[in-house]
Amino acid sequence: MLKVAIVDHFHFSNWYSWCLAKELSKLLRGKGLLFLYGPKNMQCNYINSNSYVCRPLWLPSFFPLQIIRQSLKDKVKLIHLQFEFVTFGPFYTSLFVVPFLLLLRLLHLKSIVTLHGPVFPRNAPKEIMSILKPANIKAPLTMIKFYIITTYIMVSKLSSAVIVHGHCFKKWLTEYGVKNCYVIPHGIIEENKEIYISSNNGIRANNQNTYILFFGVLSPRKGLENLLRAFAEVLKDKDKNNITLVIAGDEPLYYRGYKRKLIDMTYNLGIKNRVIFTGYVSDDQIDMLFQQAEIVVLPYLYSISASGPLSLAIQYRKPIVATATEFFTEELRNGKAALLVPRGKPEDLAKAIKQLIADGNLRKRLIENITPIIKERSWKKVAQKTLKLYQKICNNE
Repeated sequence: MLKVAIVDHFHFSNWYSWCLAKELSKLLRGKGLLFLYGPKNMQCNYINSNSYVCRPLWLPSFFPLQIIRQSLKDKVKLIHLQFEFVTFGPFYTSLFVVPFLLLLRLLHLKSIVTLHGPVFPRNAPKEIMSILKPANIKAPLTMIKFYIITTYIMVSKLSSAVIVHGHCFKKWLTEYGVKNCYVIPHGIIEENKEIYISSNNGIRANNQNTYILFFGVLSPRKGLENLLRAFAEVLKDKDKNNITLVIAGDEPLYYRGYKRKLIDMTYNLGIKNRVIFTGYVSDDQIDMLFQQAEIVVLPYLYSISASGPLSLAIQYRKPIVATATEFFTEELRNGKAALLVPRGKPEDLAKAIKQLIADGNLRKRLIENITPIIKERSWKKVAQKTLKLYQKICNNE
């Protein structure tokens, strides 16, 4: 029997690890057992299956020993780690990941690591690192870059396989000598929920306004300043007086103060009454926000990881305006499934937003072009590819 443990923080019920676990548990029924190793405050009521066991067990500073001890008790054969530098809590906890993987290797436990970012090319401009740098870390940019790259190299050497969600990320990791890298796309939920939920975040169902939606963690790399400038340009058209920009999501601790900067910018641009900052968004509010949105805008300056908000926009069949980063260009069929604009160009972004709002046939065509992506990247297919990799690693004794 194949026994696998997925390790993650499991924050949201409709996010990556939960969706993957739901489909894997179906595929493993009668053939294996899936364990979910999450933090001690983990909620375990999101999956209805007898093919998985939920284990709320680890604390940020003690996760290596806690996870290893439990995996030995459960007789797990493979650990699948969902890795970000803040997976286990504050940034410093990422220092324990390499020793953790080393211990797994010494104990002859297989490991696979999915890298959720940041991944960047070898010759990445200095601007990327300055944007990525957490506000509460005082180390030089060169040191941070060295730490990230060194961590990925050591992770690849100590684990049986590394998973990324795009071919551009595999190409960039190859530049650093990572060889055991596999591309498995970020999954998409196939069903399109037809529900409308009122909320207390300033947006209500059946409102007559046209909503432009940005959804995700508020981060300097996502180009929100350019989105605000573009939106101010859109509002100069008199026939756009019923349009509201919704910026849904909150700032993480390591970018504290960034949201205040954006709010101040709405005052300076004279658009404060036309922009809604929702703050933290619950699962139910995510459904409502995407259902209510006319279009979704992803104005990123750089793509350094797969985009959960992009997957949600595709799931809800929403017309998309995105910047032409390497990842968005790859995922959106070179512009066939979205309007792609140059990054860092608010005037081009404004033009695309106005074009998409005005042209119903264009919106319909983009939605039609999204449909094949949904079928190709269903969570069922993602789980099948992931399970195939599990079996390959476990059979290669």
